[in-house]
Amino acid sequence: MLDTQANSTSNNQSENKVKHFLANAISTKINHFERYGKGAIYDLGKGQHGWDELVTAKAGDRMAVIKPTMNIPLIFEITEVKLDEDFIIVFGKPVERVDMSYQTFVRKNNITNSKIDEHFNMRIGFNVASW
Repeated sequence: MLDTQANSTSNNQSENKVKHFLANAISTKINHFERYGKGAIYDLGKGQHGWDELVTAKAGDRMAVIKPTMNIPLIFEITEVKLDEDFIIVFGKPVERVDMSYQTFVRKNNITNSKIDEHFNMRIGFNVASW
């Protein structure tokens, strides 16, 4: 059963801080819109690289999605996160046009991750990073 996570009110400001995620969606095998419906931008299975980071995503956070062209056209504001014990589906709306290669985006945003090399290239198995 998928649960929907919404923003929660908290006195802890760090919990309310907007988080940013970079997601690898270079596979052409899945169309998130067709599979999950309007606004679906990304999905991830438990055990995949980035699960522990993405499971913390909430409405209001931001996500940059690397497309099959190896480009990041847009930044999305996350509007909904559906989560079950084995799967996460992220829904969002576009909020900023970026139109740059993912390597340039990684460098400009100082994104570091064990699956991103010193030349800002994704290593095999990269799925999600947060910054």
